Amino acid sequence: MILYNNREESKFLNATARFGLFLDSQGRYQSSKQMIRHALEGRLKILGQEHPNTLGSMNNLAGLLKSQGKYDEA
Repeated sequence: MILYNNREESKFLNATARFGLFLDSQGRYQSSKQMIRHALEGRLKILGQEHPNTLGSMNNLAGLLKSQGKYDEA
């Protein structure tokens, strides 16, 4: 298992979130959802629920789910 310090992990999560959005733009919704969820879970853990990056990940996931008609999950 690779351990990151918070700064490195934050950079990794930023890249993960951006990649998730890229996958969404390519129509790869399942992979996109996995990446965005991973970024969200990590951001919740290291940044907390009120951090702007965490809130952005929540918004991205909700938007992806909404676009798929998964309103209950969003």
